[in-house]
Amino acid sequence: MLNLFDKSEIRLFDAFVADYTNIPGSGKGVIISDTPFDDIEYFHFKIEPQGGIRHLAVNIEDYPAFKKGIQNCEAMFAAQDAPDGQRNWVLFLELKYCGENKIEDYGPKAISQMDAVRTKLAGLHLIDKEKHIVHFNYCSPNNYLLEPFDGFKETQSATLSRVEEDGVIFHARNMLIATDASTIIEADIEI
Repeated sequence: MLNLFDKSEIRLFDAFVADYTNIPGSGKGVIISDTPFDDIEYFHFKIEPQGGIRHLAVNIEDYPAFKKGIQNCEAMFAAQDAPDGQRNWVLFLELKYCGENKIEDYGPKAISQMDAVRTKLAGLHLIDKEKHIVHFNYCSPNNYLLEPFDGFKETQSATLSRVEEDGVIFHARNMLIATDASTIIEADIEI
């Protein structure tokens, strides 16, 4: 994957992801940062223990040739060093900044965007379910009080099929935590 995403970096710490694309006059798109943003809501990928998990952080927008012909998600993270016998995680991230009433409408599109990137990488033999645990995360950073974003869910049978056939684990959170190179968990939310 490093050869394909040669402008991306191996990281050791938390990542913060925001998409400025629809903010008038920003002149920015998707940004992956080491620090939280102070002018926009964002997704937080927490790495535990701090500095212990090497992972590739890919801003898909930086690769126009790769995304040509597919609907793509904003970012992908891929663990590099799972212990022997364990699979590395790969996290696909789709952000939707929208009104509360649109969260559910964007769910199917978010799934198809993440799946298009996953499918292309599988076709290039860069990921497979024997070596990787695939996670899809759809979040709406400006609607953080509404998580989990239930609109992300497909029908129960479609979700079960995707889990069984492709090994995909679904999330709908503004923060996920990597506990090691083979495990991603959801953060507790306050009620």
